[in-house]
Amino acid sequence: MNKSMPEEHEDNDLGVVESYSDSSNVPRPKARGREDTRRNLAIMIFWLIVAISVLLIAGRLLGVLDTQAVKDLASVVLLPIVGIFGTVIGFFFGSQSEKLP
Repeated sequence: MNKSMPEEHEDNDLGVVESYSDSSNVPRPKARGREDTRRNLAIMIFWLIVAISVLLIAGRLLGVLDTQAVKDLASVVLLPIVGIFGTVIGFFFGSQSEKLP
């Protein structure tokens, strides 16, 4: 038990604050760690989209891929990643709007 926190809360090694008085008994992550994770995930997915796009364009310009192959790869690989990126950005900005008065 951490001495600086009230007795009904315990801070474990994973950075999760557990509340024993909460009726749901669901551990809640610290807000700062959650925001950092969302930001890092958005940045990583953004650079993944950029890398895949550059590889597809370079493959087409170098003659390794024809136009139909680029379209197929973009629709199978790139579009789902863009959808995931949109979801991550939506959660990030959705959590930011909760903090507004």
